[in-house]
Amino acid sequence: MECVSETCSVMISIILPSYNHGDFIEEAIESVLQQTYQNYEFLVSDDGSSDQTVEILAKYVSRFPVGTYQYTIQKKRLGPVGNINFLIHQARGRYVAVLNSDDYWHRDKLRLQLEHLEKQKNAVACFTWASVVSEKMYNMISTTAFNVKNASQAEFLKKLWADGNFFCHPSLLILRDVYHKIGYYNSAFRQLPDYELWVRLLKYAPVTILEQPLVYYRRTANNTSTISRENRIREITEYAEIYSSFFKGMPADLFHDAFQKKIRKDVVRDATPDVLLAKSFYLLLSESAYCEIAAKEAAIRLLFQESYNLEFEKILQDEYNISIFDQYQLTAQYGTGALFAEYFPANKKAFWAKCKIRFADTLCLKLLRMLRIQVSGLFFGRR
Repeated sequence: MECVSETCSVMISIILPSYNHGDFIEEAIESVLQQTYQNYEFLVSDDGSSDQTVEILAKYVSRFPVGTYQYTIQKKRLGPVGNINFLIHQARGRYVAVLNSDDYWHRDKLRLQLEHLEKQKNAVACFTWASVVSEKMYNMISTTAFNVKNASQAEFLKKLWADGNFFCHPSLLILRDVYHKIGYYNSAFRQLPDYELWVRLLKYAPVTILEQPLVYYRRTANNTSTISRENRIREITEYAEIYSSFFKGMPADLFHDAFQKKIRKDVVRDATPDVLLAKSFYLLLSESAYCEIAAKEAAIRLLFQESYNLEFEKILQDEYNISIFDQYQLTAQYGTGALFAEYFPANKKAFWAKCKIRFADTLCLKLLRMLRIQVSGLFFGRR
């Protein structure tokens, strides 16, 4: 890779973060080799795989033209988000295309997508439709989940709010400079780093969808989105964090176009920040969000953040009839304390019964511990 960013004529930087996908990564790389569009650089970073991935990556050096293929083996794991951010830092192309190491592309994907994006006025990124490839029981995503019609910036933003993620990450083609303007992926997120980025992206500029299935998205037992208790807990936590800033920095006219129909009161295009705050609060409580429980948690965070904002409180009271006492009720129902509600049953009898059980459990544990000490003393001479 001899040329530097200022002089390199590379149009697209294809980035592929990998980790323990030795069974699939060859198919991903072959789909890059077979692209009908060839003005690209191909950057791969393996995040310390323990399978055959490293050996597979090494054998492809001779298959690509000199200077177009670069693979990095991370000595210390970066994590999935840190790994993709590492690759974005290395990219030199005008555009960045993302490919996961267990997915693969249609041979015309880059050519058709680039042609489509460069015809779109103001669009800074392009997604495509996808076909889902899954292992039997892991087919939890509908084959049409990513096949959404092209729409406006406001319509996409509204859909992200109401329906969750519908953009297929490995279909992304985006202007590289956009990452520098809105920020890279947030490494604090494990389940929803792409969704969090899409919200920031759509508050910044329009995107477009090419309505053709040009990506083969694989579902396996090791996907981040695989259903498990740990993943679902983390997902709700991340939704709450995303919703907490979902409306922050959103231009008033974009807010109007996206959410006017979901709010009882009219939203003027030049609404003041306090008016937008109040309407954001109403939306968080309106049960219109994809993850309602997380939206309510975000609403409570907003209450505490704006507790000294008298204008915000006045708008809530005057326009939505939400008083400070209604706010107290909200924090009792949906606040973080609700997670511990099992320790505080609704009636006193149940509460004291639970206390007795816990006391008995504690007493038994103490007696067992004392007995163990005595037995140890008999056998090992301890007193």
